[in-house]
Amino acid sequence: MIYLFIILVGIIVIIIILSLLLVIKVQFRSKNDGSDERRLQPAISSTDYFFKEKTWFRNVPKEVWHLISEDGIKLQATFINHNSTKTAILAHGYRQDGDQNGKVAALFYNMEYNILMPDDRGHGNSHGRYIGFGWQDRKDYLSWITQVINQLGSNQSIILWGVSMGGATVLMTSGDLNLPTQVKGVIADCGFTSLEAELKFQFSLRQIPSFPVLNIASFLSKVLIGYSYPEASSMTQLSNNKLPILFIHGAKDKFVPFSMLNEVINSNAGTSQWLVVSNATHANAFRTDPIAYTSAVRKFLFNINMLK
Repeated sequence: MIYLFIILVGIIVIIIILSLLLVIKVQFRSKNDGSDERRLQPAISSTDYFFKEKTWFRNVPKEVWHLISEDGIKLQATFINHNSTKTAILAHGYRQDGDQNGKVAALFYNMEYNILMPDDRGHGNSHGRYIGFGWQDRKDYLSWITQVINQLGSNQSIILWGVSMGGATVLMTSGDLNLPTQVKGVIADCGFTSLEAELKFQFSLRQIPSFPVLNIASFLSKVLIGYSYPEASSMTQLSNNKLPILFIHGAKDKFVPFSMLNEVINSNAGTSQWLVVSNATHANAFRTDPIAYTSAVRKFLFNINMLK
């Protein structure tokens, strides 16, 4: 009997250790994050489809903005001034930084938008030990929105755009009850339904049962970082959304599964438009079909009176 007890305790300890390792691997920032060296890029190939956009982004004058989050974390963003009454706030993907959305910045800049590109907490040159997966970041984006209004004027019209984790971030932000009226619409490129669903999908891809490791990891996340995996839900926030949203997803996305597109659309209490890029893998819709992507964005902005 004592041996069975020892075995049971050993299994429980192993499960807890595996759960903690999951939290550390997924939610702790990379040791290499936060250095300006991450922004040093190699020469841009002239054969790169986005050569023009990337070259523009590298050379365009930029400002560095800062703010302190509600929980005391120092955050940083890149700002590109177009002297416009329209601003696009761009949310980056997992373990990236704001400047990696340079080609999308060019898209909005060409439509006469100012551009704000935050580094999320735990990414790039922003501080923070942990990654917020959109749930904690939504509050940070509310602060960035407020800073845009304070810096540029209350007549600003703001669009939120995000890709992957950034897509989920702007969807979560859309349903916040304190969202300023200056925010006029949201463009979400391959955002996930919830962190719990996304991690379950990743477990299934590897043919590993998620229970009980994921459940315990979610509890540890709540205790150590401040949010559980089910809590970080785009769908819950979308039920409170009143803004028009353009949803974009690649039909061949194997990271945030294509099936999540219908789930977020069906959860949206506001109006929905969508673009499906048939041959696009994860976060590659713009690269796969830039003409369709640009056309869909332009049409959406025109429909919500944010583009002439």
